[in-house]
Amino acid sequence: MNTPNLFSVQQLCEHATTTLEQQAGRWVPARPLGFQGLFLRQRLRLAWAVFTGRCDAVHWNTKPDDRQKQ
Repeated sequence: MNTPNLFSVQQLCEHATTTLEQQAGRWVPARPLGFQGLFLRQRLRLAWAVFTGRCDAVHWNTKPDDRQKQ
């Protein structure tokens, strides 16, 4: 289980353009791996920031099948 991470827009853009992986024959931005584990305090803090509008959440399509469903 990955723990959510907090990235600035600049960090996310830099990561998306420099870190790629190949899925279904195409190169796509790779999802940054979070800390492995529950980390409940971190999860609640970031969920509250999204709920109150201070942060935005990003949905990462991690499997090629996810892209086709949307």
